[in-house]
Amino acid sequence: MADTLVRSRSSTTAQASAAVTADTLSTGTKTQISLAASGNADGAIALEFEIDVTTAPTTAGYAEVWCEPLQHDGTGDSAPFRCARVPIAIETTADKYTCDFAGTIPEKANYIIKAIDFGFTATLTVVAKFLSDT
Repeated sequence: MADTLVRSRSSTTAQASAAVTADTLSTGTKTQISLAASGNADGAIALEFEIDVTTAPTTAGYAEVWCEPLQHDGTGDSAPFRCARVPIAIETTADKYTCDFAGTIPEKANYIIKAIDFGFTATLTVVAKFLSDT
């Protein structure tokens, strides 16, 4: 049985650093993530999210990553939905927290951080994953 190898390409900032208040989606500047040919995640089979918390909450809480699918031409966003498998525990220290995308990845989408119970400041980065033969 052959092993399946997965490699990563350089990461893309999906959402610029912004303060996220409790029970809201972040309003940080978004960068579209595209699996289309010549897109910033061209041909990815999976996505990994990194939430880089620079100002931690005073009480540990949870965050989610939400997906806002776009039409094939990159316009006309749809209603966002939660796309991380489970809420991500955010501790009271600035750090990076990771999770994976759950489900079918849209060809083009924006990704957004949502604070669940306590606010914090963070950047969202997407790391595209690809099959590799070496």
